[in-house]
Amino acid sequence: MNGIDCGYIEGRLGGFRSSFLKEEQYAHMRGLNSLEELSAYLCSETDYGDYLDDGVITIASLRQALRKKLADEVDLIEANSSQRVAEFLYFVRAGPMLDNVMNIVEGLRAGVAFPKLLASVDPIGYFPELRQAEIGASDLASLYEYVLIDSPVGNFFGTFLESVNASRELRHFEEVQSFFKEERPEKVRGALRRELLERFNEHCQTLGNTSAQIMSRLLDMEADFRTIQVAYNSLEDNKEEREVIRNKLSPAMGQLYPLYQSSISQADSLESLRDSVRPFSQYRRILNEVAEQGSSGPSLEDLMYEEEVREFSLVFDQQANLASYYAYVRLKDQEIRNIIWYSEMIVRRLDKNHQGWKRIVVPFSNI
Repeated sequence: MNGIDCGYIEGRLGGFRSSFLKEEQYAHMRGLNSLEELSAYLCSETDYGDYLDDGVITIASLRQALRKKLADEVDLIEANSSQRVAEFLYFVRAGPMLDNVMNIVEGLRAGVAFPKLLASVDPIGYFPELRQAEIGASDLASLYEYVLIDSPVGNFFGTFLESVNASRELRHFEEVQSFFKEERPEKVRGALRRELLERFNEHCQTLGNTSAQIMSRLLDMEADFRTIQVAYNSLEDNKEEREVIRNKLSPAMGQLYPLYQSSISQADSLESLRDSVRPFSQYRRILNEVAEQGSSGPSLEDLMYEEEVREFSLVFDQQANLASYYAYVRLKDQEIRNIIWYSEMIVRRLDKNHQGWKRIVVPFSNI
């Protein structure tokens, strides 16, 4: 992308980057003893203050406030962007949009009232069709009509249903509803995320050289992490189910695709999974550090977050590229995750020397 497309974004991101919390601020938050103290600190010492009030604070309301600030920043940049940049930002928003839809589907299946579900949607992934779908707990028809068909992410669901039709014929609307009621939500979510990642990668190949190169590297890493995560999470499944899940949810892209995915799909232990990625030092190191399932130690997810934060932080060293916008959103995701994790530690009243306080990854701290 050229300066016309990226100039305003670069200027805004330069200011946004300076707002990231520092190590000393996290150290101060570790010493707080209540959500009220945490909220007061964020109000007085960070730029989250305008989004927090003096009312009753809960972890859920704190998360919504932090996400709303990030959503407003996304809106600000999008409102001042060219059409080309807006097309890129659509893919950045699509993940939270898909999560919002799936959270509503899962909530309705669990009997949660729709107004409560709507109030808890991620602001970054909000779209008007979510509000238009006046859904009762026993009436999913309007969800499929307004959200899955007519929404900005309806095309992802359409592609997903086409892939389902290859093995299960869904000719009538009622059959589609029945399928979503029966299918495990995590499988649907995983398949949608795979589709998004692959389409985002295709779109990024149409960008200018710098943006395309950096985004290709970042999305390849995400694809490989997803492939490894899917394999790791299915180690306890039987051989047949394990291979079906891995083939369905592993992206058709990344450094591991296609040469190494065959051996990964057959891995039946952590050790054999490690052997499958042996040529890749970055992935081998992560799997060597992960604790065996059921034991204490760093989780695979934690180690991947740490690696992603490091890679996203490095993106800001190069100018005039859309990857810096994507990296900013992902790093803010991590910052919000850190704050919410600390809020949970505070509520649980864990001893300040507990290992749980160390389970955060601070953006820009290891570069």
